[in-house]
Amino acid sequence: MKKLTLYVAALLCLSGCATVQQEKTPSGDGKSIGTSIIGALNSSINAINSGLKNVNASQTAQNSSAQTQTQTQTQTPAPAPAPARTHLRDTELKDIISKSKSADWPRIALTINTLPNGFYDYGPQIGRGFSENYCINISITVWFDQKKSKSFDRMDFCGDDIVSDVPFYQVKHWGMTQKAFSGTTGSQRTTGPNPPELPFPNLPGNEGVLSHAGAYYLGSIMMVVGYNWREIFDARFWVVKVPTRAEMKQK
Repeated sequence: MKKLTLYVAALLCLSGCATVQQEKTPSGDGKSIGTSIIGALNSSINAINSGLKNVNASQTAQNSSAQTQTQTQTQTPAPAPAPARTHLRDTELKDIISKSKSADWPRIALTINTLPNGFYDYGPQIGRGFSENYCINISITVWFDQKKSKSFDRMDFCGDDIVSDVPFYQVKHWGMTQKAFSGTTGSQRTTGPNPPELPFPNLPGNEGVLSHAGAYYLGSIMMVVGYNWREIFDARFWVVKVPTRAEMKQK
């Protein structure tokens, strides 16, 4: 708008100056003077029109920039989708024991990191099925021989991982039966490569994991990796640690 004001002032100045010049010039040159005035006026009008175009273009650019900035400020990025849970059955551990031609390898050491709240008190209702959100968190160390191993850390094993139509009541007997295997670590429980005497830790307060719903989780894990808990001489699968009832109450 400042530029437009200057152009209008310049036009008025040219008109006034031209009028004064015409009064002082003899009438014989009036035609030449009139032509000069018209040319000056046309030049001034053209300059004003050009200035108006520049002002409008500048204003449009400013409006567009402001609108773009407002849209950028108001747009909220969409939240990233939660990563899909990796199922144990979708890893290389699927049937890893049953596919082996060796009676000694591979060996699997299972650590149960966490249990759902209330697991020891009421647990999932077996008759109603298992919720996909009712999960235990596990870590697995698989031994291919005495020196080569691989870890699968902190995986959730949930209700939708439970193998259906299989009775798991014998899992409790598996956990409390000493395996006929030479070279065990005795009562010391480690992640391998050698198993302990008992496949399940015999500690007060964790026996409930082997009963009822807990047997379904343990039995399903063993079935996924291809381990037969009914085979008394097969010591290739054991539980290193599980949270006790007292540890669960401390959380």
